[in-house]
Amino acid sequence: MAYELDVLIYKKNESYKPAVLDGFTIDMEMNSPSRMDFSVIKQKDYTIQEGDRVTVTKKVDGKQYNIFYGFIFSKSLGKDDVLKLTAYDQLRYFKNKHLLIYENLTLGGVFKKCCEDFNLNYVIKADNTTKIAYRAEIDKSLFDITQYALDYAFTKDSRIFIIYDNFGVLTLNRIVNMNRFVGDNKKASDFSYETSIDNETYNKILVYKEFDKTNFEKVVSENKTLESQWGTLQLVQKADNDVINMQNIADNLLRDKSKKEETFSLNDLPCKTWIKAGDAVLIELEVNNKKVSQYMLVQSIKHKFNALHTADIKLIGGMMNA
Repeated sequence: MAYELDVLIYKKNESYKPAVLDGFTIDMEMNSPSRMDFSVIKQKDYTIQEGDRVTVTKKVDGKQYNIFYGFIFSKSLGKDDVLKLTAYDQLRYFKNKHLLIYENLTLGGVFKKCCEDFNLNYVIKADNTTKIAYRAEIDKSLFDITQYALDYAFTKDSRIFIIYDNFGVLTLNRIVNMNRFVGDNKKASDFSYETSIDNETYNKILVYKEFDKTNFEKVVSENKTLESQWGTLQLVQKADNDVINMQNIADNLLRDKSKKEETFSLNDLPCKTWIKAGDAVLIELEVNNKKVSQYMLVQSIKHKFNALHTADIKLIGGMMNA
């Protein structure tokens, strides 16, 4: 599918359009920085430096898609004056470690504090309502700090939030179904489908509070039917002492965790629209002579730009019983 691609490098407010060689890639994974690897021809009259800003836009059928907005972190010069460059989006700065002590903040409040402390552009598209009473994060990365708040929001109301870079703006949002069709396994050069209960699947949840070394309170939520089928797979979760309804937390976790983990991978899938990690997209599958159309979550995606724009996609979903 024909498309126009525009790669620009900025130094302050001045832009430069480098001679980009074919074959560059953009790797994206949920709650991780996106990485762009590309090569350009070195020019004598323009010096590319670490910290320079990079943008990529794509135009298909007259519609423009904002693809990547990041900063150069490494470069290497090889033969024939080919300069190999690696750039990351703003989430790269979430690797910074921090000391953060806070009270009565929602997930959005924690996210806001992390972004403002490191001068990062951000927007909050969705937030939870339950506040974290108190938390001391010492020598923790911003990823770790926000992950605790993401997990906390999920245990309270079963809503899944995600943090991603939307073309230069770090965004906190809920994962919602994108009402569009992405593709099917017949369009890919290769695919694999796997179901597993080996990683994050549990049929028994124990949630507890610890008041002191000898004083505990606990609740259990379990699926006895699945225990007889799979054996007992137990997850133990500690609750904050201010939590009132531990049973609700246990029930929510059981509802989410007591499923086979589904992983579906597509290689070299033609891409017309822009898909990012964290999107919930509609895909049609034909596995074991069974056709299923369902929403799945893009866990990771590798965009490849050559004569064609293709992608290797790893998706995860719920129980399909294929």
